[in-house]
Amino acid sequence: MDRSFLEAAGLSLVVVVVFTVLLRAAQQLWHQGRASPAADDEAAGSARRLYFAGQLVGLVWLTTSIVHGIISDEETWGHDILWSFAFSAVGFALYVLAGQLGVRVLLGRHLADEIDSGNTAAALAGAAHHVAVGILAGAACTGTDLFGLSLSSFFFVVAVLLQQCVAALFRALTTYDDAEQIAGENMAAALSWGGTSIAAAIVMARAVEGEAETLQEAALGFGQVAVLALLLLPVRQILVGGLLFGRWPVWRGGALDEAVGLKHDTATAALDAAVAIGTALALARLA
Repeated sequence: MDRSFLEAAGLSLVVVVVFTVLLRAAQQLWHQGRASPAADDEAAGSARRLYFAGQLVGLVWLTTSIVHGIISDEETWGHDILWSFAFSAVGFALYVLAGQLGVRVLLGRHLADEIDSGNTAAALAGAAHHVAVGILAGAACTGTDLFGLSLSSFFFVVAVLLQQCVAALFRALTTYDDAEQIAGENMAAALSWGGTSIAAAIVMARAVEGEAETLQEAALGFGQVAVLALLLLPVRQILVGGLLFGRWPVWRGGALDEAVGLKHDTATAALDAAVAIGTALALARLA
């Protein structure tokens, strides 16, 4: 076992603990002074734990990806520790800001209220979005110099915006309003939306990871990979909404939307999410 592996494991643990404490402190400040939840404490507590679990998964992915990209047998311990914390600080800031942006686009300013009321569907949707942002930030905040960090951070912002565009297209192609369904505690809608959000992030993360020597080459490579994210939507309609239901696929609506939006079928929604993530992994592998 070489030094880089042992150092990466130990340093990752320290960085994760430090930024988890910061995340927890930020949450406590956010909830300080808020009114007591309308639902019973147990339901609200479960929703909050689910939401925090998603935030934690995204944070762990982010920090371990950063440390893995920095650790090297050729550098000193001081160099690795300094840059790991510096990049993690930037990544943490991007992670928190983008995470809040996404959930506000989905549920406006009411996500905290929904979670406090015990809405586990809202908590799951928010958790899935934070996992997605963690995947994107982990791909962006890597490197060993400030130029690479600034370039990756720029494409991270672009990737988050494009991921939101894919989510918006997803909402446009569904006959039900996912924000309304999630606010109404439809767990199936939260599963389906969350799977699409994570899947889009997987493809966008692959686009951010591209290596290039100039901004033009980086932009071209990013665009070529990012456009693959659009394939997630027809795959959903054709594979899940058509073939798996034994019906002719349609561009909008269909049996899948009926199962998720009307019947609240969590098994079908879980299948939808799994197919989206599996497709994204395949696309990222091919890109």
